Amino acid sequence: MRDTFWLQGLMAGLRSALACIAADVSGDLKRIDEPTLIVHGDDDQIVQIDASARAAAKLVPNAALKEYAGAPPTASPPPTRTGSTPTCSSSSSS
Repeated sequence: MRDTFWLQGLMAGLRSALACIAADVSGDLKRIDEPTLIVHGDDDQIVQIDASARAAAKLVPNAALKEYAGAPPTASPPPTRTGSTPTCSSSSSS
């Protein structure tokens, strides 16, 4: 994970990377008018959860924050298995 992050950082230009870090998006977050789910792992070593997900959840009206203990920032819960495998079917009518 850290190697991937490092490689992504090497591909960014310095000016662009600094602009992303310094951007204040709080005004944009306050204008979101749809229910919003914010998902974040609490074990992010680069972008701390307090400064990102928790702060965003306070700014976005109708936001719900789901934290995953011990997970990196972009973590999602493991997929659940229902015992059946979804299938795709195509039908053509002519």
